[in-house]
Amino acid sequence: MFFTKSLPPPAQAFHGGPDGWQDEQFPDGTVVFTSPTRRVYRNSPASAELFPQMRGPCAEPVPRKRSRRREKSARTSLARSKLTALRPINAEQQRINRARREEIDLRKWRNNMRKTLLVLEGGRPSTSPWCSWVNDPVEDVHITADWVPPPPAPPNPGDDEPPF
Repeated sequence: MFFTKSLPPPAQAFHGGPDGWQDEQFPDGTVVFTSPTRRVYRNSPASAELFPQMRGPCAEPVPRKRSRRREKSARTSLARSKLTALRPINAEQQRINRARREEIDLRKWRNNMRKTLLVLEGGRPSTSPWCSWVNDPVEDVHITADWVPPPPAPPNPGDDEPPF
């Protein structure tokens, strides 16, 4: 049993006609192509480079009014300066957020220890001198918005020394 597959029609190399590409050739060898969207493409002949006497006079080049490289460099330096200004603010906010999480975890741990004492001792207070906080009332695990952690300790110049 054989199956036949239909092949697509051959592609046209150049879409011509009234709605297609148009071309116009000038006596000096220049060819002007016009696309179906009416964009114009000009092709100068190679003979103009080989025989300068055939080429017409060139116009003075017009400098660009703006430099994309300079504009990109300015945008990059502005963004970097903004980030540099925000870096200490972000570092402080990260320190506060970390301290808040640690405080909440610590309160949860202490509350868990208090509940464990309640279960194991039946409500009698602990007599341990090492964790007298166990007898305190249960703490709220929600921190208010105005809670601020203690300021960071100033760096000690001898901190670089090993502990041994």
